[in-house]
Amino acid sequence: MENLSQHLRQVREKLNLSTHQVADESKRRHPRDKQRQISFPYLSSMERGEVKEFSPLKLKTLAEIYGENYLYLLYLAGILPKHITVDSPLTDLEKFVYDELLESGLLRSAAKSKSLSKIDPKTRNAMRLSIRAAAKAVLEAILNSE
Repeated sequence: MENLSQHLRQVREKLNLSTHQVADESKRRHPRDKQRQISFPYLSSMERGEVKEFSPLKLKTLAEIYGENYLYLLYLAGILPKHITVDSPLTDLEKFVYDELLESGLLRSAAKSKSLSKIDPKTRNAMRLSIRAAAKAVLEAILNSE
């Protein structure tokens, strides 16, 4: 399987874009959505393989800027379930579920909640990972029910 970090760097270089240009373009496209914006240091970290958990929203922004297949980037990041290949199209229901889970802002809302602000970062991270695992399980259940 191709490495996402290497793939992102190769595509960016093929398009003759600098990391600064990509970061600026992400801010231009999504001026009010910090979750979709990509900073120069974060993009550099992504390309060096230092990011262990990729943000689906940031990957969506990169897919737009690079003209890449968003599902392929999700697949390389390990977010798209392994039994779905890039060539197998998602149904409308599957697309809807993915869009809702990735763009619902649920994690953002939870992080801003006053009741959660007193939770230590490790616990909050565990909650985030649990929500991501639940999202994958929901999609797998939908796929297996067909």
